[in-house]
Amino acid sequence: MLAALTLILTDPALSRIAQSDITELVVTNTIPLPPNKVHPKIKVLTIAPILAETVLRIYNEWSVSQLFDTK
Repeated sequence: MLAALTLILTDPALSRIAQSDITELVVTNTIPLPPNKVHPKIKVLTIAPILAETVLRIYNEWSVSQLFDTK
């Protein structure tokens, strides 16, 4: 598995991913993946929930850093 925050697929990236040993490439939807770039090895995760929670916390003057507290 490989993870990336943002994925911009230029030629020949998609064919290289398809032919690679990568079993899954996990990315966020910060940049939309065009329909012609969809591939079974690429899994797109939405950032909407974390973005919404962050905006809510900023608006209410609550801690944003608590979102990332792993303790």
